[in-house]
Amino acid sequence: MEIGAPATSIITINGSWGQGKGGKRGKRVWNGTASAVGSAPAIDLGKAGIAGGEAYLFVQTIGGTAAGAQMAVQHSSTQGGTYTNLGVFTVSAIGAQKLTFSGAVNRWLRLNITNMGGATSFALTLIGCVRGVTE
Repeated sequence: MEIGAPATSIITINGSWGQGKGGKRGKRVWNGTASAVGSAPAIDLGKAGIAGGEAYLFVQTIGGTAAGAQMAVQHSSTQGGTYTNLGVFTVSAIGAQKLTFSGAVNRWLRLNITNMGGATSFALTLIGCVRGVTE
């Protein structure tokens, strides 16, 4: 699957089903505009996974200039529990990125922006895919 952002507010996904790549089911973890460091509300996957997964970050707009902004995908076994990083995206431009993680993935996922990289805001969408979790 190829993910692209050819113009402002447009995201394209091109791929073929049944070509040995496998389909993935994901949940929207975050969709909106962020203007400060901090974590977004967590989403409930319904259950935990044991075989890793992927996260896809779509950056639609950047207010100002971002240089090395950092956005973590985090998980926890409970909604108000301790969240740890599954992985971190580094963002300096509009576009799409994929992050692959392995091992156990807890039930609750969230986006945590830890560094704005000089930007004043980001319009973002984060999709989380956890292997074996289909709810």
